[in-house]
Amino acid sequence: MHLAVDDKTGEILSVEITTERKTDASQLLKMIKKLKPFNIKQVYADGAYDQTKCREAICDAGAVPLIPPRKNARLKKGKNGELVDSYRNDDILYIWELGAAAWKQDLGYHRRNLSETAMMRLKHFFSERLSSISFKMQKQEVLMRIQILNELNAVKLEVTANQ
Repeated sequence: MHLAVDDKTGEILSVEITTERKTDASQLLKMIKKLKPFNIKQVYADGAYDQTKCREAICDAGAVPLIPPRKNARLKKGKNGELVDSYRNDDILYIWELGAAAWKQDLGYHRRNLSETAMMRLKHFFSERLSSISFKMQKQEVLMRIQILNELNAVKLEVTANQ
């Protein structure tokens, strides 16, 4: 299961439900398309998304990719050896100069954990196991769980706002 979560409300905006054979990065393009109506500004993702196609898809959607480069990351250079202007190169240079902890702190990378929190809430509230046997019905079961969780989250936000 691959989730996109609103970093302000905790609402699950998009989900891709796949077999375990699908990588995180392979699902990003589908999720980005579903998120267009939400006018996303930033995408926080883990190092599994540190791929050119992922970063390009995020930029094409008008958002900034906040993805930590891999530890052995190299700067991307153009045909003449000049540095390519890219978020990734900026991130690599920043990390080389100030360290990964500073990069994470300064860019608010900790917000990525909201998707992990949403996943934990799904598992904790409903259990990790699905009741349905067929994959088609399992997808429906997950979608219903997400809808219920989003409704509960909306009620919590409304109650908090009224206090």
